[in-house]
Amino acid sequence: MSFLHRITLDPAICRGEPVILGTHYPVALIVDLLRTGVTPTELLSDCPALTREDLVAALHYATLPQAC
Repeated sequence: MSFLHRITLDPAICRGEPVILGTHYPVALIVDLLRTGVTPTELLSDCPALTREDLVAALHYATLPQAC
């Protein structure tokens, strides 16, 4: 299942960086936080606008050749 529909690129939001749809959370920031040891539970607690599906979408997007 693809969650990539949850990622958007808009030049008016975060200088056009990929973000989670409906937020200003850059995909690269989410991926970096997860890579450095922040758990999904911590991230979701600190950022209530995010869902588990958003985290999955960010990780999927980061694996694409042109990503982040």
